[in-house]
Amino acid sequence: MLTYADALELLALEKEWDTDGLQWKEKKSLPVGFEARSPLSHRGITLQDTVIIATICQSKIIGLTEKISFSLIHKKTRILGVDAGCPSTHRNKVGQNMPYYHQSIGQPHIHLPVEGAPNGYVEPLELQLDTELWQEFLRHGNIKGAPNFEPPETLKQGRLL
Repeated sequence: MLTYADALELLALEKEWDTDGLQWKEKKSLPVGFEARSPLSHRGITLQDTVIIATICQSKIIGLTEKISFSLIHKKTRILGVDAGCPSTHRNKVGQNMPYYHQSIGQPHIHLPVEGAPNGYVEPLELQLDTELWQEFLRHGNIKGAPNFEPPETLKQGRLL
């Protein structure tokens, strides 16, 4: 099981993007969705069991922006994530000494590791543009050399970039 110390160690490690751009693949789901994956490396060596997953899906509700998610997965655990575009909230049941403990947080928000829970605590983000959310995710993940955020061609029309 991944520990809090493991999560912090991975976040502190300078990581490099390991693929050419965001290579979107359509997901077989409704609503229409896309996913891009990229391994990461450190000093030219691919990090085992570590991947970035970006997803973007059309909203099921007319008039709402699509759902977008950026995740840093290590050993099958999401240790860092940014979520936006969904009208749901996340209630922080972990992170007892953190500023948003026991609060419900809307979107956009960022998932951060805390003591006792490498993947269950979120804080709100004021950012609104997908490109800003992407840059915030990369900054928190200490990920260098990543491409600029570009959604799949089929979803580009009418978007705030």
